[in-house]
Amino acid sequence: MEDIITILTQTKLFQDLSSSTIKHSLMPHSNIRSFNPKECVIELLKPINSIGIILEGNLHTIQVFYDGSISLVDKLLPSYILGCDLICTKTKKAPYSVLSATASKVIFFPASLFLEPGNIIESERSKIVSHLLTHISQINMRNYYRNAILSQNSLRGRLMTYLSMQARRQNTPSFTIPFTREEMASFLCVNRSALSNELSKLKREGLLDYKKNQFTLVIQDPFFDAIFNPVSVCKKTTHYESPTTSKYI
Repeated sequence: MEDIITILTQTKLFQDLSSSTIKHSLMPHSNIRSFNPKECVIELLKPINSIGIILEGNLHTIQVFYDGSISLVDKLLPSYILGCDLICTKTKKAPYSVLSATASKVIFFPASLFLEPGNIIESERSKIVSHLLTHISQINMRNYYRNAILSQNSLRGRLMTYLSMQARRQNTPSFTIPFTREEMASFLCVNRSALSNELSKLKREGLLDYKKNQFTLVIQDPFFDAIFNPVSVCKKTTHYESPTTSKYI
């Protein structure tokens, strides 16, 4: 148990709590579960009444479409908080599934422990709720970024938008992404072979270089001006005129 408490004190949700508080106020309410690869952790449309924290292994958030195809929405690593985007919704039902990508272990706490007063010291509960709101905000931003990526009609557009966002996020033109090629293709909702071909084309054109999941963008190209020189782009957008009619209407 001590190892688990040490892990929990390092998570964003409980970072302001003492080991003693976690041990005596939270752990008695916890439920630790182990999952095999491809086992479901959160089921589609099943009500969620708990918050989970990944202790070991990796999980995948996936979206299953009407034709049976699957898209990788996110890759979740240890210390990630599960379910906080669902527990305050009206139905508490997940519009996605979460599968265990590897052998994994997750600790669950009832959501009422944090959302309802009287279960733990109020000052401690306030800290936890504050961290929950921060995490939910981060999830909203991640969803915004993915929507921006998928709004690109072309494979190249999706790929370059994703890579440029990673470069800006890590504040360097050379960076590492968390996906394998297959995971990256699924995340971008594109064909795996087509993705590899497009990456090869971009490399031949001198727009980027890569080795496995390490990428370097050639920022001298005007395409990347917005990443590392946003002020110049803001000046350009002052002359932008909104289209009167959307091509999607």
